[in-house]
Amino acid sequence: MMRLFEQIKPTNIYYENASLVMQGQSNFDSGFEWGSWLSSVLTARSVYDIVEHESNDLVAFMGFVEQEITSRLSRNKTASIAMARILVRLMDYQYQTMVFGDKKRCQGRRGNCTAIAYIAGYDMYQDIGALVPTLNTAVGRVDLRKAVNPEVYMFFEEVVRPNLLKLEEYLSESLGLFILHRASVNREALFLFDEIVDALNVTYLRTMQVRSLYEFVGRGTKTRLWDARVALDKARSCIDRRQKKYQVPFAWVASWSKNPTVYQYRYLWTVKSMYYWWRDEAIATTVRSPSESNSSKTGKFVSPCFRNIENVLEELLQFPRISNVDFVLQLLRDTLHSIPILNKVTDCLSAPKMEPSFGRNHVLQLNDASSSLQVGVTFPYLNTRA
Repeated sequence: MMRLFEQIKPTNIYYENASLVMQGQSNFDSGFEWGSWLSSVLTARSVYDIVEHESNDLVAFMGFVEQEITSRLSRNKTASIAMARILVRLMDYQYQTMVFGDKKRCQGRRGNCTAIAYIAGYDMYQDIGALVPTLNTAVGRVDLRKAVNPEVYMFFEEVVRPNLLKLEEYLSESLGLFILHRASVNREALFLFDEIVDALNVTYLRTMQVRSLYEFVGRGTKTRLWDARVALDKARSCIDRRQKKYQVPFAWVASWSKNPTVYQYRYLWTVKSMYYWWRDEAIATTVRSPSESNSSKTGKFVSPCFRNIENVLEELLQFPRISNVDFVLQLLRDTLHSIPILNKVTDCLSAPKMEPSFGRNHVLQLNDASSSLQVGVTFPYLNTRA
């Protein structure tokens, strides 16, 4: 919202936070990340009272969603009302669990127990930011690497896990109810209905994956790793379906290639590759590697720059990609790498020259009885055991 404050300054509107100004590349939604401006435009256009005669915001929003569903998804009034209630209640529930968490359990530690702090994607910048608070751009959380410590994991078990489980169950229940109305959807609107279902499924599966990985690291229970892997593999099919529906050429938005930003990849590449999903799984299996005892309180060391895909110096300094700059940066990386105490730093200063790929050495058998997930269905709105 810093950008929106910047926009109102010239209009003589009272500007309370005059000392807060944009800082270019120092801000997460920085000026040269032009794609980020879209979210601010949508936010600015959306923050007004849609249904002014309603005193309750949730009821007003539900009325608006009901109108939209009736006009776009289904001419069946009963089905439209039912779908609107399911979606709006789910949105409100996600708002409560993702943003606020369980207030009674949080006990003033909101940043560490909200669902969004765990299901959001984390890369090198967020992991380093967690170590240097002044650089942090993400919500605080219990680091997955540290969950191997019983004392640290206990907080996750008692405070965070119940919140994630409730979110999973609510998503599961809502999905089950929502898809029952598919037969009432207008044929020309089925694409939109299916997109909503896939989006909710990915959120459900991501929540399940993260919870299972924390339980695997904290408890050392291999079936939880299996659950996390099944969740990732099932989310892959949802993402593949959505990619086929992109309204622009795939390479424009999801390729590993030069583009108007400072990154080596385009905005939806991390979605296509499932980078954050694979990185979390790799962190978990590295920390809780077979060589580490289940009683270990530290596990195997995993650098904050593990599986890094960022060229930090190029991005922060906005160097043009010209040969002499590449040469200087590579010389710096090679020098640091040659110094034993500093060689791990090179992971933070370099990124793959070629597009990385992710996978495992074996293929999951989705009907394996060792998993607590029930699989083999189109939509994973099934309960899982605790």
